[in-house]
Amino acid sequence: MKSFTELEGFQDWIESLKQNVQPTNIKQPTLTHHWHLEEKGLLEREVVKGIPQIKVNLMKSCNWEGCIESHSGIHTRIKVKDIDGLPHSFGVPCEYCGLTNKYLMRFKASGLTADAIGKHVGNYDFDPILEKKTKSFVFGEIRGGLLYGNTGNGKTHLLCGVARELIWTGKKVRYVSHQSLLEQIKQSFDKNSDVDDPRYSWLDGVDAVVFDELGFFRINEWSKQTTNELIHAIYSANIQVLFASNMQPREMMHKFLDMRSVSRIGEMCTDFRYEMKGVDRRGSGDFWK
Repeated sequence: MKSFTELEGFQDWIESLKQNVQPTNIKQPTLTHHWHLEEKGLLEREVVKGIPQIKVNLMKSCNWEGCIESHSGIHTRIKVKDIDGLPHSFGVPCEYCGLTNKYLMRFKASGLTADAIGKHVGNYDFDPILEKKTKSFVFGEIRGGLLYGNTGNGKTHLLCGVARELIWTGKKVRYVSHQSLLEQIKQSFDKNSDVDDPRYSWLDGVDAVVFDELGFFRINEWSKQTTNELIHAIYSANIQVLFASNMQPREMMHKFLDMRSVSRIGEMCTDFRYEMKGVDRRGSGDFWK
């Protein structure tokens, strides 16, 4: 059976389309690298009811080579594919605008806070070992990682940068702060609250979790038990996870991790356990001298 491109008259039809194309002044756009979203005005920090948040400004349709504007922001381009000798058309996100918007929306939905603005791996001060481990994690060669060390050593910056890299490789990412996640769960217990218990949905459709400030919470029996349940859920979901903590691993083991969590974190993060050292990158050390 002939494919549709081989059918009689097909080439004449293509030539007629070319001859009737109306010239436009639209120039071929350039791809937007996610390291430059802030300077292009696509990511901003805004304050809503006193709380700093991420504001996403979606790109307009580039209109390049049939790019079709969509109200959703995921502007598409029609592709035609020969399947069993018959033409099939389907829409794919335009790589110049629609795909960027798709990832911007995932960035917004990830749970990343306004502190993530301006933080990516391109402006992170790596040492060679950490850079190698981070790349292996982003490429999916390592399932889990644990970053630990004193406050101000760049753990949150790196978590935000990793989340950003994963999102722009097409993955769905969930960012959580340990204390904030526990507080959301507590709020859901209040019958007058409109907060849903995040434990029933926080891992739905997620490819990776970046878990910040592991161990920073008010320790009691409920919080310890709930924390271990969250770790077990990550393990059972078989997804990537990158933890960050101000505590040493042994300290976490003695203060709030049960033996199952110790075993599971050890298994998930066996190839990426890194202690963050050095001076406080925020500069507070010099301030208080």
